[in-house]
Amino acid sequence: MSEYNGPDLSKPHNFFAFIIEGEVVWMHMLYEELEQMTAVYGSNPTIVQVPKELGGVVEMGWKFDGENFSAE
Repeated sequence: MSEYNGPDLSKPHNFFAFIIEGEVVWMHMLYEELEQMTAVYGSNPTIVQVPKELGGVVEMGWKFDGENFSAE
């Protein structure tokens, strides 16, 4: 088994900081070739936990009203 030496920083990439109340709580790196994910991360998204009963059910395009997910 080969040893993991971290991300290949010679490839074009961006780092994203996850910030809660002004404090960096997580860092994430994405290669620029992952255009859709880079656009999502760069758009200042709101991230919420999906209830277990909706895991695997909620899809892109669904709406979230601050409390509930809907397919409308």
